Amino acid sequence: MKAEILEWCAATHVIMQKVRHNLAARYPVIALALARSNENPTLLAINAAIDRSEPVANAIAGIVGVSPAAVDRLENVASETVTEAWVKCPIELFWAIDVLHPLDGPQTPEEWGLLRKLWINTGLEEHESYRTAVGISRDRQLVLEYLFRGLCAQGYGEATQVLSDRLVALLPGIETDPEYIWPFPCYVSFVEEALTRMVGRKRAEPSNDAECLLMGYPLVELIRQWESWRCIVAAHGKVQIEVVSGSEDLAKTQWIMRIVIPDFDKAIRPY
Repeated sequence: MKAEILEWCAATHVIMQKVRHNLAARYPVIALALARSNENPTLLAINAAIDRSEPVANAIAGIVGVSPAAVDRLENVASETVTEAWVKCPIELFWAIDVLHPLDGPQTPEEWGLLRKLWINTGLEEHESYRTAVGISRDRQLVLEYLFRGLCAQGYGEATQVLSDRLVALLPGIETDPEYIWPFPCYVSFVEEALTRMVGRKRAEPSNDAECLLMGYPLVELIRQWESWRCIVAAHGKVQIEVVSGSEDLAKTQWIMRIVIPDFDKAIRPY
């Protein structure tokens, strides 16, 4: 058992020591994260629940907002297997496993490393909703979750690695600086804005039109659309800015969407 965990187990009342030792034996990854919790309010809340002898999976599920089954998938998994990158981000880890469920999870450190890469490349790492407790206002990124889950469904081999690399790769002849790649979440935001102005403007209630549209496409097609959209942004940078800032040029917005999504008009007809 790691020295950090031993110190954490010994740093409390004798009755709680047994509770912590039992947790460390069953969930070493969680124990290590709690041993390093410092001032993280979510981890401190989990720590307090553990010390009250609440069931581990149910306690974490209630605090974080994930399913107990997601927590239980970390049972008997060594921290060395999950890798340090995930141990440093335990709330994101719970969410990644929850989004992944019920697909097969990674087994080796290399596969866990790829899972972390998929989480980052899809843009989920950037959203505060996946780093906080359930009590905080949560804005689920369902299209990004769909993309992440779709990548995981390919397995954790070379084919998935290739698709993941496309999410951060420069477009040859189009882009020259990795710092200026428009990430996939920007494409999702563009489609949301476009549909809000073309469809949502006819009704006041919030809609999930963009989610329904984009999640109806296979994984590879979604990535192709995003790459096509990036080409347009690179050639006509002001177009994207105008649309997001609320320009009334709907014809230009429709022109972009018809290039990026060839069946766009047919796809939005039900809305």
